[in-house]
Amino acid sequence: MIKINKEVGVNTIKPEQISSIKQGLLILPWISSRHFRTPVFPFYWKELLLCNIVKQKSADL
Repeated sequence: MIKINKEVGVNTIKPEQISSIKQGLLILPWISSRHFRTPVFPFYWKELLLCNIVKQKSADL
């Protein structure tokens, strides 16, 4: 899991590199991905995915 997290972190754009986010328009990249039918940036879903995996593992114990 840590290896996947490192790979995703290295190979994806950082939120602070996007001009609309720098200007405080956090939702604009999300809307544009829907408009242009492109994948959503991983920083929107990565934390949610990792939290769900941790919750699932703790429920299995």
